[in-house]
Amino acid sequence: MKIFYYLSSYISHLSAGLEYLECLRALGHDVRDNLTKGEEQPASLRVLPEGLCSFALHADAVILHDEPLNFESIFTVLPFLEKKRCIAYVPWENERISPLYIPPLQRVSEVWTCSEFSMAAIAPHVRRCSLLPHLVRRARNADIPWYRAWLRERGAQDDFIFLSVLDAVNPRKNLRGLLTAFSRLRGRTSRSVRLLVKQYRLNLDLGSAAGVLNLPETLPAERMAALYAGCGAYVSAHHAEGWGLGLSSAMAYGKPVIATAYSGNMQFMNERNSIPIPYVAAPVSEEIIARIPLFTSEMRWAAPDTAALVEAMRKAAEGRLPPDLPARAAEITRTYGPERISALLQDLLAARS
Repeated sequence: MKIFYYLSSYISHLSAGLEYLECLRALGHDVRDNLTKGEEQPASLRVLPEGLCSFALHADAVILHDEPLNFESIFTVLPFLEKKRCIAYVPWENERISPLYIPPLQRVSEVWTCSEFSMAAIAPHVRRCSLLPHLVRRARNADIPWYRAWLRERGAQDDFIFLSVLDAVNPRKNLRGLLTAFSRLRGRTSRSVRLLVKQYRLNLDLGSAAGVLNLPETLPAERMAALYAGCGAYVSAHHAEGWGLGLSSAMAYGKPVIATAYSGNMQFMNERNSIPIPYVAAPVSEEIIARIPLFTSEMRWAAPDTAALVEAMRKAAEGRLPPDLPARAAEITRTYGPERISALLQDLLAARS
């Protein structure tokens, strides 16, 4: 099958899309994408070479792994998509879909999404919606020597490290709640603990937060892998996730994952393989409505129980979690490994070919 795969440059879309591309090629499909040779970022449609546009015109399927709000410009550049099998890969992070997403999603033939949580919101508004979870596996070459040296330079080599990878300025990620929980933890455990916040997109200054290690630099894959492989536990106080790539990546390394028991991450988290934190439903904040207009005042999300989060972090730091938790966490690499995801991809393509 000939497939044109359009990749977004947004970090989570790009990393997930590259995994799907590898699966498609391993299945024997003739797949072309908009990655420019020698460049890490995909090219926009407006600078695609004529040969690639011609390939898209004659492809059996076109996959748009991008934000739906960008679809209008994509269809303008490639108007023939209206008559093709055009598949959108779209995660969503609320029980209600954004009204702004509905018109662009209704232009495509079908939608694939990463979790049942996302699918429940999207499916009532599109022609066809199918589940395609993210692929989860360990990276091949984690740069552990770099990670240890990085901690040693900051005097943290003997500390218990909690890791969180997030867009610090996105209210949905709830960095404020995580910092509050970590501050309380430091007063309730004798263990020396640090919170390593790996930021992406924008760099929020965390210099005044005691015990917090800030890492805003863009890292190559082997150093990102080292963060997951080297931490003591991964923690997220999120309000909602479409999936939660940081959480599943940490579980692949057998790390305790402590996170809000709500939304797309419950596709792979449970009380046997992780530490889900209870929550109460609450209206989304005015901050996210102002910052990201996709969210509206009618929407709700989760407010995690701070006391439960602190207690779970304390148990992790003090080594009081079930001894078989790492092995159970690492089973995610079988449940959502290349073999299963490739099979799902093949089935989805065959279903409408």
